[in-house]
Amino acid sequence: MVEVRDPLGYQTMGRMNFKHPPFDDVKIRQAALMAMSQEPVLATLIGNPEYYQMCGAVFGCGTPLESATGTESLTGAGDAAGAKALLEEAGYDGTPIVLMQPTDVVTLTAQPVVAAQQLREAGFNVDMQAMDWQTLVTRRASQSAPSEGGWNIFFTNWMVPEISSPLINPMVNGRGDAAWFGWPEDPALEELRAEFIAATSADAQKEIAERIQAHVIDVVNYVPLGQYLPVQSRRTNIVNMIPAPVPVFWEVDKTE
Repeated sequence: MVEVRDPLGYQTMGRMNFKHPPFDDVKIRQAALMAMSQEPVLATLIGNPEYYQMCGAVFGCGTPLESATGTESLTGAGDAAGAKALLEEAGYDGTPIVLMQPTDVVTLTAQPVVAAQQLREAGFNVDMQAMDWQTLVTRRASQSAPSEGGWNIFFTNWMVPEISSPLINPMVNGRGDAAWFGWPEDPALEELRAEFIAATSADAQKEIAERIQAHVIDVVNYVPLGQYLPVQSRRTNIVNMIPAPVPVFWEVDKTE
């Protein structure tokens, strides 16, 4: 048997609900991002640092559009004191943060627990509600107020190739009700995406992606919490298997 690692892996991330307090306020979203640090999340989720990396890149580390702009606190120790100050400036009134925690998916159980503690240390009133993943994915489609069956924040993972461009990254979408769960209405982001589509060179796309990175982190469209590498075990006589975060079975050969 041989160990095989995908070269990019998965990004884990947090997504806030833009429709309801308190995350309808950009300063409070910024405080939440400032409160979080990737390393405790990844260490709890994965354990062995050989299989994870701190990465603030909206489009993933190891991709052509990788950028660390604006993510120093995330890839560092966080800034609970700065988050507290920003909450006070924003007039946060202690509105509970309904944080959904799945209990039955091993790659999703740790992030909400660690993030909840980080948010509490920064002054947020966190109401972490445990549920199975299918209940969570049903509930996250609700646009109701958190007190009426809605939510404020949840965590999930994406294969890095699925988020590696503004054309396909679901979190980099500012079309309001037509956006991904969380429903940010962000015309400036949509203008940047249109620029990216119209760009005629890789260099131009890279420059626009850098501006998108800065914008996404500034308004906190979502919180990238780092990357981790899934590991596969394969028989040594299986060759030519395509490197991917999940096994794919075309172009595979078997030697004698």
